[in-house]
Amino acid sequence: MAELPHPWRLYAQLQSQLSRNFCVDDQVWGIEAGLDLILATPPDIPPPANDNILRVVNSTRRREQRRSRLRLLYLRPDEDRPDLEQALFARSELRRITSQLHGRDWVLLHSVALGEDYAQVASKLKSKPGAVRVRVLRLRRQLAPKARTHPE
Repeated sequence: MAELPHPWRLYAQLQSQLSRNFCVDDQVWGIEAGLDLILATPPDIPPPANDNILRVVNSTRRREQRRSRLRLLYLRPDEDRPDLEQALFARSELRRITSQLHGRDWVLLHSVALGEDYAQVASKLKSKPGAVRVRVLRLRRQLAPKARTHPE
């Protein structure tokens, strides 16, 4: 069998790992991200190094692992579908939040909520990732609902 050129050797190895997994787990998402990186690289630029591809695989695996823990923590089996009251409350909270935001801040929070990296959002807003993180933190604090006290 002929020797494969640089990224395709790793691509074949990742495909082989993928074929051995029988369920979609954190590792599968990581492998898919590595395969996507190889495939998304335009042919006119040099392919990413193996270290970079493996870094993407491991980073995505860790990110998905964290998301899985958060889903277990915050989503209970009986809460798969919110009831009407929860949906109305969520809609009113979203309306309250959007009324307090300017266009650029809405784009920022919306992008982060969709799961974009801070670096991607920063390039979209022509800013630095650190500044974006700080802005998101301040917006979250500003928009957090105040503690409500109920009269008894």
